[in-house]
Amino acid sequence: ASEVAVLLCIPEALYMKELFPRHAAKHSTKEKLDFLRSSFLFQHWTADQLIKLAYAMKTKTYAEGTVIANEGEYIEFVHMIRKGRVTVRSAVKGGSYNKNSVGSK
Repeated sequence: ASEVAVLLCIPEALYMKELFPRHAAKHSTKEKLDFLRSSFLFQHWTADQLIKLAYAMKTKTYAEGTVIANEGEYIEFVHMIRKGRVTVRSAVKGGSYNKNSVGSK
């Protein structure tokens, strides 16, 4: 038996006008897009690229003092600070640490 795939195609213009606002609200996509647009890192990205990235982004919240990653450890995500502060510590010779605090308001 052969299987048939049936696709329903929505024109991009219609999707952007009618459906995107609903999906964007559900997934905080507008806030993510605003954040991405405010960063110099993404100033040359197209709207389509930013939308795809915003949909793929996940929001994670960490309690104060939580270790997000250890030095030398593989992590599968790039972390961008949307709100709050993060302390970055790196080991130096002799067992002490360099400590830098970064973040946003």
